[in-house]
Amino acid sequence: MKKILVFVDTLNEGGVSKVLVDFIENIDKKKYDITVMSLYNMGPYISTIKKHVKYKYCFNLPNDSDQSMRAYLYRKFWGGMLKLPERFMYRWFVKEKYDIEVAFMHGWSTKFISASPNKKSKKVAWVHADLITWDRVDGIFKNIEHHKRAYSKFDKVICVSNIVKKGIEAKYEVKNAQVIYNPLNKDRILQQSLEEVNEFSVKASNFNIISVGRLSYEKGYDRLLSAFNKLIRDGLKCNLWIVGSGEEYTTLNNYILANGLDNYVKLLGFKDNPYKYMRNSDLFVCSSRSEGFSLVIAEAMVIGIPIVSVDCPGPNELLDFGKYGLLVENNEEELYRGLKEIIKNKDMCKYYQSKSNERSRFFSLDDFTNDVDCIFSEI
Repeated sequence: MKKILVFVDTLNEGGVSKVLVDFIENIDKKKYDITVMSLYNMGPYISTIKKHVKYKYCFNLPNDSDQSMRAYLYRKFWGGMLKLPERFMYRWFVKEKYDIEVAFMHGWSTKFISASPNKKSKKVAWVHADLITWDRVDGIFKNIEHHKRAYSKFDKVICVSNIVKKGIEAKYEVKNAQVIYNPLNKDRILQQSLEEVNEFSVKASNFNIISVGRLSYEKGYDRLLSAFNKLIRDGLKCNLWIVGSGEEYTTLNNYILANGLDNYVKLLGFKDNPYKYMRNSDLFVCSSRSEGFSLVIAEAMVIGIPIVSVDCPGPNELLDFGKYGLLVENNEEELYRGLKEIIKNKDMCKYYQSKSNERSRFFSLDDFTNDVDCIFSEI
């Protein structure tokens, strides 16, 4: 039995954590003894991970109410801790030897696992974002050369889309990359989608638009709200539901209140089951400035609702550059125009609904599990 260490920054909401959960739930536990370690002990998926494999963490974040000396020292010095050499950090937290070490996220996870002194272990890096357009992870490293050296330590680099693969090959000179699309547990998605929405009344007379994602700058919800505001000013009867939490909540909520949108827009926060809201929606929208894959677009396709997305890496590949969803230029004005067009055109809406159903057959949990198992068996 091979021992595997899977390292991830957090188990917060988002596509990366969902993919990790599907991976952990479905990998053969008779072949692999798995430990998941997170940099920060935080996120709603920790309890799920603990049900299936061993779980460890580096830093336990103190609650806001924790005023102990340890909590004070953590708040004061944790940034300095992360600036310590990655080899020191690895030796500090990893006390066992593993056959395979997986950096399940780009950035800090890649840096951490690349520092492993275990020359016998095979190393796998996962890249979930287009690191050309979303380059903030470069700041985790000293410079681009440092980032390149980190990737050179891995035996295999898994990319969630062809665009992501091309990006890291060009930018970091990666030679051993392979594309594996993120998995979808279709049966679970469809089953959970049948649950009732009880928090509010779903108005069938209105056109219901939904988006799911972290409330962060790269998701472009500021642009989506501005575009939606124009739709309301145009007299269109529509609602917008945004499922997710994050650092942009206050800014977005203030915009909603300042523009009198509180009767039309609901910031629903993080939900264990976003699928029931999708099922009650007429349209899914992706407004992201940058994406690597966009798991939620694929999930919306499984439920069978039409897609409107801005043109960015990941979504454009998922939609086959406009074949399976309405793809618009990556700016606020074109997002507004695309939404307005599909809301007013019922035939277009029905057409892209059929294309979502068609595309959903492309995603396979079994294929994902088999592909990963092949990599772990061969390296």
